[in-house]
Amino acid sequence: RIGNVKQACSIYHLESKDPKGMGQELLLLNNGVLTLLVNLSHCGDIHQLWYKGNNVSFLTKNGLVGEHSDFLKSFPAGMVYTCGLDAIGGVPGHYLHGNIHNTPAEVLSKEETETGIKLLLRIEDTALFGDKLVLYRSLVLKAGDPAFFLEDRLVNEGSKDAKYCLLYHCNFGYPFLDERSEISGDILASEPRTPFAKQ
Repeated sequence: RIGNVKQACSIYHLESKDPKGMGQELLLLNNGVLTLLVNLSHCGDIHQLWYKGNNVSFLTKNGLVGEHSDFLKSFPAGMVYTCGLDAIGGVPGHYLHGNIHNTPAEVLSKEETETGIKLLLRIEDTALFGDKLVLYRSLVLKAGDPAFFLEDRLVNEGSKDAKYCLLYHCNFGYPFLDERSEISGDILASEPRTPFAKQ
C-alpha cells in the first residue's frame, strides 16, 4: 500500500540554518506517532520530541546553540541532554554538566523500514595523554508505537582504567507538562530539592 518506506517510518538528515545554531547536523526521525529531532552535533541528544504533533519536551529560550560557550547562554534543555563523562553539576575546573553533550556523534548505521527505525551512533570522549571513552548510542522506534528506546553502552577503549559519571537530563514541557498534569506511580518516598520545590 505504500510506494516509499518513508510513508511509514522516516529519517531525514538536516542542517540548521538558524543564526545561533548554524551548521548543526540533525536527524528527524518519525514512526507515524513520535517525531524526534536528534542533534548529531551534540552527542546525538534528543533536542525535541513530539507525540502526534504535540510537543513533549522543554526548550530554553536559547534554542539550538552551535558554539560551545557559557552554560547559561548555550543550554538548550531538550528532551534528553546527556551529562558527563567528566562532571555532573558544577565541578571546579570542568564545564557545567561536563563535556559529552558538546561532542559530535558519528552515525555508524541508520535503518528505516516498514516496521521501524534503528539508529546507532558513536561518541568519543578523548584527551591527549588522557582517557578514551566511547559511548555507543542506540535509538529504536517501532512503527506506530508511542515509545522509543534509547540504550547507551560506555566502553573504555583506552589503555588504563578511567573514572566517569553519567546523567540523563530529561526535560518535559508544555503542553505535555501543564498545571493539570499528574504524576502517578508506586512511589515509596520523595524528597524536594529546594524549599520552592517543596512548596
